[in-house]
Amino acid sequence: MIVEIRSRQAPNPRAAFVQHRRAMASTDGGVTEPPPSVLARGRAAMLAWEDDEEDCGRLAISGRLTCRIHRRWLHECIASPTHISGVSGHRWCRRHECATSVVVDELTSVVTMACPRCGSTQLNAENEAVLAACRQSIRASHAWQGPAVAQQHHAA
Repeated sequence: MIVEIRSRQAPNPRAAFVQHRRAMASTDGGVTEPPPSVLARGRAAMLAWEDDEEDCGRLAISGRLTCRIHRRWLHECIASPTHISGVSGHRWCRRHECATSVVVDELTSVVTMACPRCGSTQLNAENEAVLAACRQSIRASHAWQGPAVAQQHHAA
């Protein structure tokens, strides 16, 4: 008698994350919440995973919740001049040809962007994507900090 033994493989968190991002519909510009299994391992794990997925072409730069350059959650460094691009329109006022300012309120998860010259919010598609990614980054960082912190932030 021949008995076939199949080993049960551990779930692949990277594959689960990709599947989750594809399956989830979002009203925040197409960026979806990461599953708890990835967040439980913290920001460093998220950075490494997003770096790998971006390098393999499975994750667009605009889909990241972390910053490859600053090695932080996106909302923690979006105000840096590094994130300004007049070519693509990210954090850029086309009318005045200047960088927009960004304000991130982690407590209320509110992210705003405005031109310092005219006060316009410049909500083109690129800036909407930046704002959505920052909001998702805030939620992801709260989930990483634990349920008590996340509840405290959302209760305010």
